Amino acid sequence: MDILKTIERTFNAFHPKERAVALYVVNHPRDVREMKITQLAQVTHTSIATVNRFSQKIGCKSYADFKIQLAVVTTEQRPVPAANSDDTLQQINEFYKHVINKSVERLDEETITQVVAKISQARKIYVYGIGSSGLTAKEFETRLSRMGLTAFACTDSHSMKIAASLLTAKDLVICISISGNTVEVIEAAQLARQQGATIISFTSFQKSKLTETSEITVLVYNALFLNRENFINSQFSLMYLIDVLSVYLLRDPAHAADMARTISVIHPR
Repeated sequence: MDILKTIERTFNAFHPKERAVALYVVNHPRDVREMKITQLAQVTHTSIATVNRFSQKIGCKSYADFKIQLAVVTTEQRPVPAANSDDTLQQINEFYKHVINKSVERLDEETITQVVAKISQARKIYVYGIGSSGLTAKEFETRLSRMGLTAFACTDSHSMKIAASLLTAKDLVICISISGNTVEVIEAAQLARQQGATIISFTSFQKSKLTETSEITVLVYNALFLNRENFINSQFSLMYLIDVLSVYLLRDPAHAADMARTISVIHPR
Protein backbone atom coordinates (compact mmCIF):
# COMPACT_ATOMS: atom_id res chain seq x y z
CA MET A 1 0.00 0.00 0.00
CA ASP A 2 1.32 3.43 -0.98
CA ILE A 3 0.32 5.47 2.05
CA LEU A 4 0.88 8.81 0.27
CA LYS A 5 -1.49 7.87 -2.53
CA THR A 6 -4.05 6.82 0.06
CA ILE A 7 -3.77 10.20 1.76
CA GLU A 8 -4.18 12.08 -1.52
CA ARG A 9 -7.15 10.05 -2.75
CA THR A 10 -9.08 10.29 0.52
CA PHE A 11 -8.21 13.92 1.29
CA ASN A 12 -11.83 15.05 1.09
CA ALA A 13 -12.79 12.65 3.88
CA PHE A 14 -10.58 14.44 6.40
CA HIS A 15 -11.76 17.11 8.81
CA PRO A 16 -9.98 20.51 8.52
CA LYS A 17 -7.38 19.75 11.22
CA GLU A 18 -6.73 16.31 9.74
CA ARG A 19 -6.21 17.98 6.34
CA ALA A 20 -3.50 20.13 7.90
CA VAL A 21 -1.73 16.93 8.98
CA ALA A 22 -2.30 15.34 5.56
CA LEU A 23 -0.80 18.28 3.64
CA TYR A 24 2.23 18.41 5.88
CA VAL A 25 2.83 14.67 5.52
CA VAL A 26 2.51 14.73 1.72
CA ASN A 27 4.78 17.77 1.42
CA HIS A 28 7.40 16.62 3.99
CA PRO A 29 7.28 12.80 4.04
CA ARG A 30 10.98 12.33 4.81
CA ASP A 31 10.82 14.72 7.73
CA VAL A 32 7.67 13.16 9.14
CA ARG A 33 9.09 9.64 9.20
CA GLU A 34 11.64 10.88 11.76
CA MET A 35 9.09 12.74 13.90
CA LYS A 36 7.46 11.72 17.12
CA ILE A 37 3.70 12.11 17.25
CA THR A 38 4.06 15.16 19.52
CA GLN A 39 6.34 16.84 16.99
CA LEU A 40 3.94 16.29 14.08
CA ALA A 41 1.07 17.63 16.16
CA GLN A 42 3.12 20.69 17.02
CA VAL A 43 4.24 21.61 13.47
CA THR A 44 0.69 21.16 12.12
CA HIS A 45 -0.87 23.13 15.00
CA THR A 46 -3.14 20.21 15.84
CA SER A 47 -3.11 17.62 18.64
CA ILE A 48 -1.98 14.08 19.35
CA ALA A 49 -5.61 12.95 19.13
CA THR A 50 -5.94 14.50 15.65
CA VAL A 51 -2.78 12.78 14.42
CA ASN A 52 -4.03 9.46 15.79
CA ARG A 53 -7.41 9.89 14.05
CA PHE A 54 -5.62 10.79 10.84
CA SER A 55 -3.49 7.64 11.06
CA GLN A 56 -6.54 5.45 11.59
CA LYS A 57 -8.51 7.07 8.75
CA ILE A 58 -5.86 6.06 6.25
CA GLY A 59 -5.99 2.45 7.39
CA CYS A 60 -3.12 2.35 9.90
CA LYS A 61 -3.50 0.74 13.31
CA SER A 62 -1.50 3.46 15.04
CA TYR A 63 0.93 6.32 14.44
CA ALA A 64 3.80 3.84 14.69
CA ASP A 65 2.19 1.71 11.96
CA PHE A 66 1.75 4.87 9.85
CA LYS A 67 5.46 5.70 10.14
CA ILE A 68 6.40 2.19 9.01
CA GLN A 69 4.18 2.56 5.93
CA LEU A 70 5.63 6.01 5.26
CA ALA A 71 9.21 4.73 5.54
CA VAL A 72 8.50 2.08 2.89
CA VAL A 73 7.24 4.69 0.42
CA THR A 74 9.86 7.38 1.03
CA THR A 75 12.82 4.99 0.74
CA GLU A 76 12.32 4.74 -3.02
CA GLN A 77 10.58 8.05 -3.65
CA ARG A 78 12.37 10.76 -5.57
CA PRO A 79 12.13 14.09 -3.73
CA VAL A 80 10.18 16.96 -5.30
CA PRO A 81 12.46 19.97 -6.04
CA ALA A 82 12.47 22.68 -3.40
CA ALA A 83 10.40 25.77 -4.13
CA ASN A 84 13.40 28.04 -3.43
CA SER A 85 15.60 26.36 -6.02
CA ASP A 86 17.96 28.78 -7.79
CA ASP A 87 17.38 27.16 -11.19
CA THR A 88 13.83 28.35 -11.94
CA LEU A 89 13.53 26.69 -15.36
CA GLN A 90 14.69 23.33 -14.02
CA GLN A 91 12.49 23.67 -10.95
CA ILE A 92 9.32 24.24 -13.01
CA ASN A 93 10.34 21.44 -15.36
CA GLU A 94 10.68 19.06 -12.40
CA PHE A 95 7.36 20.19 -10.93
CA TYR A 96 5.50 19.49 -14.15
CA LYS A 97 7.22 16.15 -14.68
CA HIS A 98 6.18 15.24 -11.15
CA VAL A 99 2.55 16.16 -11.88
CA ILE A 100 2.50 14.09 -15.08
CA ASN A 101 4.18 11.08 -13.47
CA LYS A 102 1.75 11.14 -10.57
CA SER A 103 -1.19 11.44 -12.97
CA VAL A 104 0.09 8.47 -14.98
CA GLU A 105 0.09 6.42 -11.78
CA ARG A 106 -3.61 7.20 -11.30
CA LEU A 107 -4.74 6.43 -14.85
CA ASP A 108 -5.44 2.94 -16.13
CA GLU A 109 -6.09 1.56 -19.59
CA GLU A 110 -9.48 0.08 -18.74
CA THR A 111 -10.94 3.33 -17.43
CA ILE A 112 -9.59 5.36 -20.36
CA THR A 113 -11.05 2.83 -22.81
CA GLN A 114 -14.44 3.04 -21.07
CA VAL A 115 -14.45 6.84 -21.24
CA VAL A 116 -13.47 6.85 -24.92
CA ALA A 117 -16.31 4.41 -25.70
CA LYS A 118 -18.85 6.55 -23.82
CA ILE A 119 -17.71 9.68 -25.68
CA SER A 120 -17.86 7.99 -29.09
CA GLN A 121 -21.32 6.54 -28.47
CA ALA A 122 -22.99 9.62 -26.98
CA ARG A 123 -25.61 11.59 -28.92
CA LYS A 124 -24.45 14.82 -27.29
CA ILE A 125 -21.57 15.53 -24.91
CA TYR A 126 -21.72 18.30 -22.32
CA VAL A 127 -18.56 19.31 -20.47
CA TYR A 128 -19.16 21.09 -17.14
CA GLY A 129 -16.59 23.25 -15.38
CA ILE A 130 -16.42 26.44 -13.32
CA GLY A 131 -13.55 28.97 -13.17
CA SER A 132 -10.23 27.49 -14.32
CA SER A 133 -11.96 24.17 -14.89
CA GLY A 134 -14.33 26.04 -17.20
CA LEU A 135 -11.39 26.96 -19.42
CA THR A 136 -10.39 23.29 -19.51
CA ALA A 137 -13.99 22.39 -20.39
CA LYS A 138 -13.87 24.82 -23.33
CA GLU A 139 -10.63 23.28 -24.57
CA PHE A 140 -12.12 19.76 -24.42
CA GLU A 141 -15.24 20.99 -26.23
CA THR A 142 -13.03 22.27 -29.05
CA ARG A 143 -11.10 19.00 -29.27
CA LEU A 144 -14.26 16.90 -29.41
CA SER A 145 -16.01 19.18 -31.91
CA ARG A 146 -13.05 18.98 -34.28
CA MET A 147 -13.38 15.20 -34.20
CA GLY A 148 -16.94 15.45 -35.48
CA LEU A 149 -18.55 14.93 -32.08
CA THR A 150 -21.43 17.07 -30.86
CA ALA A 151 -19.98 18.73 -27.78
CA PHE A 152 -20.87 21.74 -25.66
CA ALA A 153 -19.01 23.34 -22.76
CA CYS A 154 -21.13 24.75 -19.93
CA THR A 155 -19.17 27.06 -17.65
CA ASP A 156 -21.78 28.70 -15.43
CA SER A 157 -24.46 27.28 -13.14
CA HIS A 158 -27.43 28.41 -15.25
CA SER A 159 -26.22 26.94 -18.53
CA MET A 160 -25.29 23.68 -16.79
CA LYS A 161 -28.70 23.28 -15.18
CA ILE A 162 -30.60 24.27 -18.33
CA ALA A 163 -28.64 21.75 -20.38
CA ALA A 164 -29.05 19.07 -17.70
CA SER A 165 -32.82 19.46 -17.64
CA LEU A 166 -33.04 18.57 -21.36
CA LEU A 167 -30.75 15.54 -21.41
CA THR A 168 -31.70 11.96 -22.21
CA ALA A 169 -30.18 8.54 -21.63
CA LYS A 170 -28.31 8.93 -24.94
CA ASP A 171 -26.33 11.93 -23.65
CA LEU A 172 -23.07 12.18 -21.74
CA VAL A 173 -21.96 14.72 -19.16
CA ILE A 174 -18.29 15.13 -18.29
CA CYS A 175 -17.78 17.03 -15.03
CA ILE A 176 -14.42 18.68 -14.41
CA SER A 177 -13.59 19.57 -10.82
CA ILE A 178 -10.19 19.02 -9.23
CA SER A 179 -11.70 19.14 -5.73
CA GLY A 180 -14.84 17.19 -6.56
CA ASN A 181 -16.76 19.62 -4.35
CA THR A 182 -17.75 22.38 -6.78
CA VAL A 183 -21.38 22.93 -5.77
CA GLU A 184 -22.62 24.18 -9.16
CA VAL A 185 -21.12 21.20 -10.97
CA ILE A 186 -22.45 18.69 -8.44
CA GLU A 187 -26.00 20.07 -8.58
CA ALA A 188 -26.02 20.03 -12.38
CA ALA A 189 -24.59 16.51 -12.44
CA GLN A 190 -27.28 15.27 -10.07
CA LEU A 191 -29.98 16.83 -12.27
CA ALA A 192 -28.42 15.29 -15.39
CA ARG A 193 -28.36 11.89 -13.74
CA GLN A 194 -32.07 12.20 -12.93
CA GLN A 195 -32.67 12.63 -16.67
CA GLY A 196 -30.84 9.36 -17.34
CA ALA A 197 -27.61 10.84 -18.74
CA THR A 198 -24.27 9.15 -18.11
CA ILE A 199 -21.98 11.10 -15.77
CA ILE A 200 -18.19 10.96 -15.94
CA SER A 201 -16.02 12.99 -13.58
CA PHE A 202 -12.45 14.22 -13.97
CA THR A 203 -11.17 14.92 -10.46
CA SER A 204 -8.34 14.23 -8.05
CA PHE A 205 -10.15 12.65 -5.11
CA GLN A 206 -11.69 9.20 -4.99
CA LYS A 207 -14.33 10.15 -2.44
CA SER A 208 -16.43 13.25 -3.04
CA LYS A 209 -20.01 14.28 -3.73
CA LEU A 210 -19.15 14.44 -7.41
CA THR A 211 -17.77 10.90 -7.60
CA GLU A 212 -20.86 9.61 -5.79
CA THR A 213 -22.92 10.96 -8.69
CA SER A 214 -20.61 9.62 -11.42
CA GLU A 215 -20.73 6.34 -13.27
CA ILE A 216 -17.03 6.62 -14.13
CA THR A 217 -14.36 8.61 -12.27
CA VAL A 218 -11.00 9.47 -13.79
CA LEU A 219 -8.40 10.52 -11.23
CA VAL A 220 -5.57 12.95 -11.89
CA TYR A 221 -2.92 14.42 -9.60
CA ASN A 222 -3.72 17.54 -7.58
CA ALA A 223 -1.02 20.24 -7.54
CA LEU A 224 -2.26 21.04 -4.01
CA PHE A 225 0.07 18.27 -2.85
CA LEU A 226 3.19 19.95 -4.21
CA ASN A 227 5.28 21.71 -1.61
CA ARG A 228 5.57 24.99 -3.45
CA GLU A 229 5.56 28.73 -2.91
CA ASN A 230 5.30 29.67 -6.58
CA PHE A 231 2.49 29.35 -9.11
CA ILE A 232 1.79 25.89 -10.54
CA ASN A 233 -1.11 25.48 -12.98
CA SER A 234 -3.87 23.56 -11.19
CA GLN A 235 -5.30 22.45 -14.56
CA PHE A 236 -2.09 20.93 -15.91
CA SER A 237 -2.95 17.35 -14.94
CA LEU A 238 -6.39 17.75 -16.52
CA MET A 239 -4.89 19.01 -19.76
CA TYR A 240 -2.63 15.97 -19.77
CA LEU A 241 -5.71 13.76 -19.39
CA ILE A 242 -7.43 15.55 -22.29
CA ASP A 243 -4.35 14.93 -24.43
CA VAL A 244 -4.45 11.23 -23.54
CA LEU A 245 -8.15 10.95 -24.39
CA SER A 246 -7.63 12.86 -27.64
CA VAL A 247 -4.96 10.38 -28.78
CA TYR A 248 -7.22 7.44 -27.97
CA LEU A 249 -10.19 9.01 -29.77
CA LEU A 250 -8.12 9.76 -32.86
CA ARG A 251 -7.41 6.05 -33.27
CA ASP A 252 -10.92 5.92 -34.71
CA PRO A 253 -10.54 6.59 -38.47
CA ALA A 254 -13.78 8.61 -38.56
CA HIS A 255 -12.63 10.94 -35.77
CA ALA A 256 -9.19 11.25 -37.35
CA ALA A 257 -10.74 12.11 -40.74
CA ASP A 258 -12.92 14.83 -39.20
CA MET A 259 -9.93 16.28 -37.35
CA ALA A 260 -7.92 16.32 -40.59
CA ARG A 261 -10.80 18.09 -42.34
CA THR A 262 -10.87 20.87 -39.74
CA ILE A 263 -7.10 21.25 -39.96
CA SER A 264 -7.31 21.64 -43.75
CA VAL A 265 -9.92 24.39 -43.38
CA ILE A 266 -7.90 26.33 -40.81
CA HIS A 267 -4.53 25.74 -42.44
CA PRO A 268 -5.15 25.26 -46.17
CA ARG A 269 -2.14 24.27 -48.27
